[in-house]
Amino acid sequence: MKRLLAMLLLLACAGCGYQVPGRGGELPDGVKAIYLPLFTNRTLKPRLENSLTDAVAEVLSRVASIRLVADQAQADTVVEGTILSYGSAALSYGQNDAIREYGARMAVDIKLRRTADGKLLWQQRLDWQEPYLTDTDKSVQTDLEDAAIREVERRLAEEFLFRLLADF
Repeated sequence: MKRLLAMLLLLACAGCGYQVPGRGGELPDGVKAIYLPLFTNRTLKPRLENSLTDAVAEVLSRVASIRLVADQAQADTVVEGTILSYGSAALSYGQNDAIREYGARMAVDIKLRRTADGKLLWQQRLDWQEPYLTDTDKSVQTDLEDAAIREVERRLAEEFLFRLLADF
């Protein structure tokens, strides 16, 4: 009986079509080396471009078939990223209409362009919101927002990789 259940479970999993990003998804022919310049930051929030570019580099480095290069001349493609917006807004309120929770939200435009001819291979607009709690201490509040921003960047980078591999 246990053997039959294990066999049915194995068959169900084998036919579901699920695949882990970076395993089984492929980029277009000839795309092996990617150049990742610093993202453009069109917001008033400083240094977002540094940490988001780092997050994207980290997820791309997980894919065995992709090699990040430091020189655009060595690349098949270039990832062009623009941070379109960043904001933090109240999400929930407590007693006496005091804000209990904020949401950090970021929107980005990411493109994959072939370096040889400049042809646009892929483009998506991504956005993510992450909640964080309030605190009466301003430095703690800033730390909570910074942690939410890091989570937003991590999620955006993972979503970029997932969609990139799923679209090809």
